[in-house]
This record gives sequence, structure tokens and C-alpha cells, in this order.
Amino acid sequence: MIPSDLKRLIDANLNRSVEGLRVLEDIARFIFNDSKLTGRIRDIRHLISERDIEFDKKLIGARDVAGDVGLELPENKTRSLPQVIVANAHRVQESLRVLEEFAKSKEIGIDSEVFKNARFFAYEMEKELLGRVLRKDKKEALKGLYIIIDGTKGLSEEIASGVVGALEFDDTGLSDREFLALAKKTALDCRGRNILFIIKSRLDIALASMADGLIVGDQDLPVEEARALMPLDMLLGVMTNNLDALRRAKDKGSDFGLLGFGPDLVDKVALGGIKEDFPTVIKNVPSDNIKSLFLQGIMIAVSQQELSPDLIKCLQETGHAG
Repeated sequence: MIPSDLKRLIDANLNRSVEGLRVLEDIARFIFNDSKLTGRIRDIRHLISERDIEFDKKLIGARDVAGDVGLELPENKTRSLPQVIVANAHRVQESLRVLEEFAKSKEIGIDSEVFKNARFFAYEMEKELLGRVLRKDKKEALKGLYIIIDGTKGLSEEIASGVVGALEFDDTGLSDREFLALAKKTALDCRGRNILFIIKSRLDIALASMADGLIVGDQDLPVEEARALMPLDMLLGVMTNNLDALRRAKDKGSDFGLLGFGPDLVDKVALGGIKEDFPTVIKNVPSDNIKSLFLQGIMIAVSQQELSPDLIKCLQETGHAG
């Protein structure tokens, strides 16, 4: 027979863990519109909350809300979204740890491994959700033109905030020291113009220059390994000519994609399910297709040399420039 005080302890921590998971689930569902992540959190929540009715009756019967000394403890009245994520993730992790320990008691008879596995899942969810919210503003800034320049070129006067959303910096035969020095200078120039600064392929240079993001191709670090090494607030993009590969990269943790132009990409339907929460950049776009892509909210990638008054005018006419 389970003592009354242990019933209260189990009841409180089961409720706390399920409530915290529900908050994280709704963040995944309503803020990130991610059905897969929402489903994963929901499955864990159901696993914890689904219990034998007779066991539930015992826990509820022992509940003593009025006599709970923890009700008097103060809580923060206001929280930012990152704080909400961290607070609820910790609430879940701590309550699951308590349940895991007390489930080992013979008089309780609950499988402690369920709570242990759920706790490690909560650690992963905290990192994933916090990273997403920290990168959310940067993802939303991926609009307009995506300019690609090599490490030997500086920023021209035409590259301005409102017209250019992001600048990709490429190594073209420079030594590492030269490339890093230019990357640091260009990163500062971009920040002064409210332009995202993206490094191509070189995670070490991206980290050292405090870039806003890194973009990788098929021969670079795999997406999962790059993400694991990057700060939570750094964007990760993927270069590919394959729409299916782009979808896979999104599922593995990338934040945006750079695609080579293809006739099927002109049709908005071809990008269905990606563009809305996964900024898409297309390069090598024929001039006849630029306006239609701008109207779909898709970024166009051009070199600094290709940045022309006509291109800027087209962007402004479609309402995608400041």
C-alpha cells in the first residue's frame, strides 16, 4: 500500500510534468507550426498521463491542495518566450527526475524507465525549441535579395538594408587568416546595414567572425553535425538542386535552403510545405521569372555584380523591399 504522502508526491509531479509538456507542445504547434515535433511531444505527454483509473483514483483521493506548503512560493509574473520554454522544460525535467527516483520504490510499482526516457527527451526538446525561438527573428529577416560575394570584394553602396536581406561570403583562394580578417570586417558592415551575414561552408570562420549563419553543400559538414557544433542562435542553410533533399535537410535541423533554378520551382505549389516556415532562396533565376518568385515571398540569390537598378526596382514594386 502506498503511503498518503507518497501519493501526493507522485500526483504533484505527474501533473507538473504533463502540464509543462503541454506548454511545450502548444509552442511547437502554434508558434512553429511543426506537426512532427508537436506529435513527438504529445506522444510523450500521453505516455506519462495515461494511467490505470484505479491508480488515478488513489492519487486524486490523497490530493491536498489547501495543505500544500509549496503554494506560497513566489513565481515570476512576466516571461519572454525563451524563458517560458526553459522554465517549462526544467519543470518537466525536474518532476520526471522525482518520479524516476520514487518509482524505484517497491511499494509504488511504477516503471522508472518510462520517466527516465521521458526526461532525456525533455532535454532534447528544450534545446530544439529554444534554438528555434532564438533563430526565429533571423529567419523572418530572410527577405528580398540574397547577395553572394567572394572574400576579395567589399560591400558596394547598392547593398542596403530593405533591399538585401542576407549576404553570403565565400572563400576564393584566400589564406585562412586573410579570409577571417575580411569576414570579421564584412560582418561588422552587414550589422551596420541590418543585413544577415552568412558564411559558405566554413564553420570555423563562421564561429570566429560571429556570423549570423552558415550555409553548407553536399560536400561539406552534414547538417546534423554542423547543427550540433553551432550556437543555438546561428542560422544553418543548405545548398542543393533537389527539392526532396531540401525537405530532408529541413527535417534534420536546417533553417533555410538555397536552390538552383528549375522550371518546376516557378509554380508556388512546387514549394508547398516548405516556403511558409522554411525560407527558400533560388539562384540563377531568368529575368522573366524574378517577379513571380518575389511575389511568392521567395528570395532571389545574385552576385554583387548582378545587383542592378532594374532588379531593385522589381523587388520594390512587389512590396518586398523596405
